[in-house]
Amino acid sequence: INSQACRIEKLDGEIEIGNFIVISCVSEEPALQKYFLKIMAMLLASQKNFSFDLGNSIRTLVELFKAMSRPPTESVQGLWGELFFALKAPKPIFVLETWHNQPEEKYDFTFQGKAIEIKSASGGVRQHHFSIDQLKPREGCEVLIASMFVRRSDIGLSLSKLLDEIEHRLTDRPDLLVRIHDVVIKTLGSSWKKAMDDEFDETIARKSLLFFDIPSIPSLTEDIPKEISNVRFVSDLSEITPVVKEEYRRKGGLFAQAIR
Repeated sequence: INSQACRIEKLDGEIEIGNFIVISCVSEEPALQKYFLKIMAMLLASQKNFSFDLGNSIRTLVELFKAMSRPPTESVQGLWGELFFALKAPKPIFVLETWHNQPEEKYDFTFQGKAIEIKSASGGVRQHHFSIDQLKPREGCEVLIASMFVRRSDIGLSLSKLLDEIEHRLTDRPDLLVRIHDVVIKTLGSSWKKAMDDEFDETIARKSLLFFDIPSIPSLTEDIPKEISNVRFVSDLSEITPVVKEEYRRKGGLFAQAIR
C-alpha cells in the first residue's frame, strides 16, 4: 500500500491526475490474486453504497491477509455447517447479519436475547463438543443448539460454491460480504485454499437438522470451581428429544428468521 502520482483515464475519456492510494497484491499465486481481486471489488462496492472509511477498509484488508498465515481456529466442517444453516434459513440475509464477528465467540448467531449454536457431527452418532460456558447462557438469553450431520462427499457442495451462493444473495450488501469473508479467513487461516474445495453432502445436512434447548443437553451436574476454566466435553444427543420447531418460531426474532 502506498501513495503515488497517477494519471487515470476514465471510460468517458476524461483524464484525472493526482496522488492516489495504490493497493497491490505482490504474490504470484493465482488463487491468492483471485481472492485479492474479489475482496477489493467488495470494498470498492462498499465505497459506493455505504459510508466508506478508507483507513478502516485498509485495516480490514491487511488483517484478512495476515490471517491467511495463521493456524485454523475451527474445522472447515464446522464453518461449512454454520454458513449452510444461514443460507438455508427462511431469512438468510437477516441470519447472516447475526453471525459472530470472531470464530471464538460463545454462540454462532445472536440477536436481541436469542442465540443459536451450530453443532455438526461427521459420523452417524449425534455427538458434539461443548464448552461449559455454552450451556450456561447469561440471564435473559434463550439458546437453541442446532445439530446436524455434515459428511464429506465427492459430489457435494464445496465451501467455495457455498460462498458463491451467499455472494449471489448479497449482491447489494458488499459490506456484509466483506465481513463474512473476514470471518471465513480468520477461521480457516493457513488452510483456506485447500478448505475452499472441501465438499459436503447438503441433503444429509438439511434432513438431519434438529434443534435442542439448553436444559435438555447432557452436561456436568456439579458446580465447577471458579478456579477451573475452559471446561470442554462431548455430549451425545442421540436419545434426547428435540424441540418442536413451530413453538420456537412463534417466539419471533432470530428463531422465526432462522428455523425452517
